[in-house]
Amino acid sequence: MNGSPKNSIARLNADGSLDQSFDGGLRETSYVTSMAQQSDGRILVAGWSIKTLGTAVASIARLEADGSPDSTFSLGTTGGYGISTMGLEADGNVLVGGSFYLLNGVSRQGYARLLGSDRPTARDRYATAAQAAGLSGEAAAPESAPQGDGVANLHKYAFNLDIHRADGGTMSQGGARGLPSVLPPRADGTFRFEFLRRRNSGLVYMPQQSTRPDIASWWSTLTGIAPKIDPIDATWERLTYEVKSFQAATFFRVEVRLP
Repeated sequence: MNGSPKNSIARLNADGSLDQSFDGGLRETSYVTSMAQQSDGRILVAGWSIKTLGTAVASIARLEADGSPDSTFSLGTTGGYGISTMGLEADGNVLVGGSFYLLNGVSRQGYARLLGSDRPTARDRYATAAQAAGLSGEAAAPESAPQGDGVANLHKYAFNLDIHRADGGTMSQGGARGLPSVLPPRADGTFRFEFLRRRNSGLVYMPQQSTRPDIASWWSTLTGIAPKIDPIDATWERLTYEVKSFQAATFFRVEVRLP
């Protein structure tokens, strides 16, 4: 899609450009017929021969908000030609229909209901972290900065900073904690932009650039550039963008949202 290799699923930015930060964790030959996004940001993908990295072929799979496979989701034994349609109910359960006769080892003729998951949402995980830091009420709000360092709670949670205390340091090159960092441009005008991403968290990270940071409408999502993704541990990974700009005064930031 748009000149970049994508297997059956991709995410577009608001302007229609390809979101290169979206993992899109499906294998080749996956045939997608239906998708639905759950309230926590995770994405259900259904169809024929759906296969994510490290999983057997199935009729449905679930991806994290960043597109990486959710290894905790498994439908079990299925039979037939797959799922052609699905929808979410208000309570989180999933209705599916298609040409199948067996789902999760149970006889079902073309339609079934899958029970929703009680797995904590992105907001649940954030609330747990804020509570562990002794925050409550307004001080625990994602946008609050109760430690007086000007760094919002959500940004500390998203970039591996300490919510318990004042902690607003920028990440060193190749580091494992800190706010997003930018190296001065090389001779060819290429900037190196790095930031951490909490893995399988449900958080939405949107890297952006601007030449006028004081004007909100000048900020735009990075498009057409695939980041280098380096796993750090089970919780964190580091994304690195190489961005060429003809403007010496180019600014970068990462917008973080709770779905």
